[in-house]
Formats: sequence, C-alpha cells, structure tokens
Amino acid sequence: MKVLRVKLRAYTASFRKPQNMKIQDSFPFPPPTSIIGLFGAAMGVKHDQALERFENSLMGIKVNGSLAKGYDLWKIKKTDKGRKNTFKSLVKRQFYYFPEYTIYLLDKEEILQRLYKALKAPKYALSLGRDDELITHVNPEFIEGNFAMQGEIENVVIKGLLKPGQITLSKLNNQPIKKLSVYRVTKNFQINSRKGYRTPVGYCEYTFVDVKVKYFGELLCIHDEYIPLWRWSE
Repeated sequence: MKVLRVKLRAYTASFRKPQNMKIQDSFPFPPPTSIIGLFGAAMGVKHDQALERFENSLMGIKVNGSLAKGYDLWKIKKTDKGRKNTFKSLVKRQFYYFPEYTIYLLDKEEILQRLYKALKAPKYALSLGRDDELITHVNPEFIEGNFAMQGEIENVVIKGLLKPGQITLSKLNNQPIKKLSVYRVTKNFQINSRKGYRTPVGYCEYTFVDVKVKYFGELLCIHDEYIPLWRWSE
C-alpha cells in the first residue's frame, strides 16, 4: 500500500502543554492538531477545514531527535475573567533546538496526492508550534508499506494507554524499561469566528515510547521500521 511520509526539520519548535501556565513545558512530539494545521497551511485552507479533511486519516509520528532543549522567557498579555482588562505576565516556555520529525499518513490516494503537491509548493509559510517557528525543511515522499502484528518500535507515539503485555524488552536493549510518559493532548478546537480565539474541545491521551521495545499490535511496516498508526479524530 502507498503511504505518504513527510520529514520535517526546524530551527526551534515548542508545543505547549495546555495544562501548564507559568512554566510552559513542551510535548516532545507535535500534537496531531499542529500537524493538520501545517497541512492546512500548505493547502491554503482554514484550520477547521483541514481538521475535517483529514478526520479519517491514519497518522503516525516518529521523533528523530533534536540537538538540545532549553527555556525562553516570554512576556504575554492576559485578560481578566470578564475579558475586558489586560495585563502583562512573564512565562518560561520550553523549546527544542533543531528538532526533526517524521509524519506518516495513510488515506485515499486522491487526498495524499493533493497534500503531496501542496507540501511541495505550500500556499502559506509552514510552522510547527508557534507561528514564528518556521519549518526549514519539508520532504514529502510516497513509500510502500504493509501491516504487521508485532515489531520493534522506538521514539514513536501511541494513542491511548499501553495494555499489559503490549510491550516487552527488546533483545537489542539490555536496559530496563523506564517509565513511559503519557500526555493529555487537545483533541480539537472550537473557533470563535467573531473574536478569533479558539477553545479546546475534548482531550486524548498519547503515550510516547522513547526506548526500544517490542510491541504487540498492528503496526505499519516499512522495510525494517515499525510505526503505530491511529486515527486522531476518534
């Protein structure tokens, strides 16, 4: 089967956890809504239109790494409860330096072809996280893959919580499995067309597997690489 693989690289990237305020830690991976927002920018459509267009897509995320991570000091404007008065506040925001990600997308060939052409010649500037964190490299390509029921995974995102017995130690990894991180990610947004702001609608849990383990479950297999796929909208 034909899969669209998109390799991304940027100078910096930051994906703020919605639960954090004063110290804004970042997810280690781009949330699905950020990725679809990038697709929408490439195709020249609004974010809500892009969310609808890719609601049936199967997606996979692999974190290829970054050179470093740090914190930046930001001054932001906040409003009071009545949204009438504004005041300034200082926050620390975490960022990744020279991050690289690979996105896998499985959908109807017509949709993948349109996205491929759009990423080759995007309508708007592409970014991940904040608007000023522009992507410096984007490489979409079609590859052949198939499904497997088990395989070794590392630095990938799994939707939901792992079930007992779903992973075991890899023979290539003699270290014990450390505690894997689970993140509560915004599922969707409701856009206020009159005032322009957006409100989170629902949340999903995602597990980031940052060690090499053997995974038992359906995986996308590309040569010797295995990637979990999931539908972000469910």
